[in-house]
Amino acid sequence: MGSRWFVLSLALLVFLSAGCISATAPPGITVTNLDTGDIPAVNVGNFDIYTDSFQVENPTNLTYEQVDVQIVMRPSAVYCHGVTKTFSYPEMLPHAKKIEQISIAEFADLGCQYNYTYQVSGTIP
Repeated sequence: MGSRWFVLSLALLVFLSAGCISATAPPGITVTNLDTGDIPAVNVGNFDIYTDSFQVENPTNLTYEQVDVQIVMRPSAVYCHGVTKTFSYPEMLPHAKKIEQISIAEFADLGCQYNYTYQVSGTIP
């Protein structure tokens, strides 16, 4: 009787863990900052516009669906503003590369600099 419950419990565990599809971090998708060094500011009136370019890449041989890439740009100074931007892709094919840009407007002459982090979620069909 005890072995029957063990087998039944094991089968239930396998069913639940293998059959569920959840949004997890696809292991191969990377985000790279294409702008090396400081982000140049473009002055527009009383504002500076900082634009940073990122490459979202799937270097694997896998196709991912419902991919969300969240990029957080944090300023290095407290008087500058941070921004969070999410890019959604219905599908990322193997070896796909996407270029995305994030712009931030600040008051002129603040000399803002930014660091970035990213988080990726998606599913394998």
